[in-house]
Formats: sequence, C-alpha cells, structure tokens
Amino acid sequence: MKKLILINAIIWAFMILLSAWLFKGDDNYFYLFGALTIGATLMNSLIHSTGRKSKAKNCLK
Repeated sequence: MKKLILINAIIWAFMILLSAWLFKGDDNYFYLFGALTIGATLMNSLIHSTGRKSKAKNCLK
C-alpha cells in the first residue's frame, strides 16, 4: 500500500510541475494549481483510508 501511495504522489507531483511549465504565463494558473493540489491530497487520503480499512479487516483481534 505504501508503494501505491508513493507512486500516486510522484505522478501528482509530475502533473503539477508539468502544468506549471505549460501554463506559466496564464492568469488563471493559481486556480489550476489549487485544484491539482486539492485533487492530489484527496486521492492520497482516499488511498490511505482504504488501505487502513482493509488492514483492519485482516487483523485478528
């Protein structure tokens, strides 16, 4: 699960850097950057919470 979160974070970082390079002269880049940052945060938190739930199911108590 940690590998999946790491790969996902690297992909989102690449997308943010690529969009910064492609849209560096655009006036609305601030909104695009905010949307990408929120998307990356939500995706990583969803992956983390899903992994935590599945790990809790498999544990013997």
